[in-house]
Amino acid sequence: MEVERITLVAAYLKRLVDDTGASHVMLLDGEGQVVSSQGDDYRQEVASLAALLASTVASSQAVGRLLKEKDFRVLFQHGAEENIIAEPVGGQWTLIVMSSKRTHIGLLKTLLRQAVDELSHLLTAEGRRLPANYKATRELAAG
Repeated sequence: MEVERITLVAAYLKRLVDDTGASHVMLLDGEGQVVSSQGDDYRQEVASLAALLASTVASSQAVGRLLKEKDFRVLFQHGAEENIIAEPVGGQWTLIVMSSKRTHIGLLKTLLRQAVDELSHLLTAEGRRLPANYKATRELAAG
């Protein structure tokens, strides 16, 4: 992936952390490698966490296929202190959002759906020419 695109993704994820109040957000490629990660610095095990979450998402998608579900893509894990939402982006990536239990899940899901659409456009072939609505993201990346 080009440096400019990675910079835009990082800026977008930073904005997503700010908008949602998430503790950490990361974008994974199809093999579970971290493309970009934003949020709390205490996440020292990001690579291990990414690999485990990627395998969890893959197994969840396999379950959906076995159940013949057409829309079995969002994975939600609820913990005592943190929640994790994982959703595929553009068929090749996965967006992971980690938030405290104080975060409003409805708002988080709404913003996540919007983020998936925008990141999908940014990351896929149709995103090669960045549309005008990415101006704010480009400015954020530059500043």
